[in-house]
Amino acid sequence: MLFSNAQTNTSIIEGTLVDYETQKPLSGVKVTIVDVDIVQFTNLEGKFLLKNIPTGNHILKINIADYETKNYPLELTKNEKLTLGVIYLVNNATVLDELGQIEWSNNPFDNNSAYLSTSKDVFLKRVAFDFSQTFFSVRGYDATNTSVFINGINMSSLVDGRPQWKGWSGLNDITRYKTITQGLSVSNNTFGNLLGTNNINTRTSKMKEGLRISSSYSNKNYTGSTMATYNSGLQENGLAYSISASRRWGNEGYVNATLYDAFSLFTAVDYQLNDKNSINATAIYAPSRSGQTTAITERAFNVFGEKYNPYWGWQENEKRNSSIKKFEMPLLLLSHFYTTDKSSITTSVGYQFGKQSASRLDYVNAPNPYPNYWKNLSAISEYPQIDWLNLYEVNLNTANINDAGSAKYFIYENTINENTITVNSVFNTKIKSGLYLDTGISLKNSNSDNYATPKDLLGANYYLDVNPFNLIDGFPVKNDVLGKEKKAIGNRIKYNYKLYALQLNAFAQLQFKTDNF
Repeated sequence: MLFSNAQTNTSIIEGTLVDYETQKPLSGVKVTIVDVDIVQFTNLEGKFLLKNIPTGNHILKINIADYETKNYPLELTKNEKLTLGVIYLVNNATVLDELGQIEWSNNPFDNNSAYLSTSKDVFLKRVAFDFSQTFFSVRGYDATNTSVFINGINMSSLVDGRPQWKGWSGLNDITRYKTITQGLSVSNNTFGNLLGTNNINTRTSKMKEGLRISSSYSNKNYTGSTMATYNSGLQENGLAYSISASRRWGNEGYVNATLYDAFSLFTAVDYQLNDKNSINATAIYAPSRSGQTTAITERAFNVFGEKYNPYWGWQENEKRNSSIKKFEMPLLLLSHFYTTDKSSITTSVGYQFGKQSASRLDYVNAPNPYPNYWKNLSAISEYPQIDWLNLYEVNLNTANINDAGSAKYFIYENTINENTITVNSVFNTKIKSGLYLDTGISLKNSNSDNYATPKDLLGANYYLDVNPFNLIDGFPVKNDVLGKEKKAIGNRIKYNYKLYALQLNAFAQLQFKTDNF
């Protein structure tokens, strides 16, 4: 593309940048004359003015996070004033938005579906949409090889090293504002990871202004969903705020008895102190409850099909799943952004707290109740599901045996109560044309309380908290050495420990970029 215009007394390029969909001016867009290192950011009206540009051929680069990058070749003569007029930028969030809905996926065996769906790569997004139920993983890597950030803070848990995707699931209108690197590509926030990085930006002043309401129906992990989001945009007083809420529900997903019940709430406020400094406060609350499934044998698949789930059984004419996952960990963030023409500093403090748990059916001195257990496979065609009534009958008829009243079958929850605080700061600067320096430091402190607790004794009076496989003088050893053997609902059983973790990370990297290769 070649632009030319009438001559004036100075060499100037001016123009206005506007969002193609909303027709609103875009502020804070970086406009660069690449080869001579002349940089300016658009004002609140979306306008820019570049001065003192030497004559000759140049590349005008226009870029801002979450929008397509524009590169215009220009030919300037002496003392020329070039007026580009209005230039429209397309928000990347409008591209492949339908496929992005897979971000709501919560398959317990799909470690990478969230990473795949947030990728801008067309192939990976297609894979996430088509194959998330088949344990697809990029090059065999799991979620521990993905780094996810929110405003520069690493969201991977110190307990298992995995990003806590459930902590912000369902907030598609917000999490679409992100910067993604794939594989070992260079990231401005970190050294990167084998599966790349994903930095979600909650700066409401950079989000598309307006109200958006959506609703959908699915036969995958949930039945229905609805979502509403309002972004105020940057106001004259320097404030911007966003509110987003979503609800997802379903008594049963694609696999039998996999209930889904979740809602999400997001709120954030930006305040622009001046042209260089702004602060952001963000709160996210996304509790969820979901029924689980498991891998099945070829025999079970041939008899019952891909929807078969051995974790459930009928109880009072309702499908009861023995394995339910719960997640409730609110997230609070406070961030400061400092930006100049050549440098930026992002400093954030994050605090996440709450509980996550997973229930399971267990048994003591009794036959395995699961129909897919290898000893039960011969009768799986006749008894394909958990027989809840039989489990109650066994627990209610223990009067004439040892440990009368104790639970032979019961449901318990593995629980983690976790509190994590993170402080992170990243400095990015342009040393000279084509040479960039990125440095950062992060301190994360996590305290977790890990234990199991009875959830349902299935008609029994108590649970005998001993290890039947570890005997001393013919008696089983107590799991709780200092406590009592007989435990009730709410007591801690099997294991009970606290975990304290402190992690310090720092990095520095140089980037060299050139258009000559």
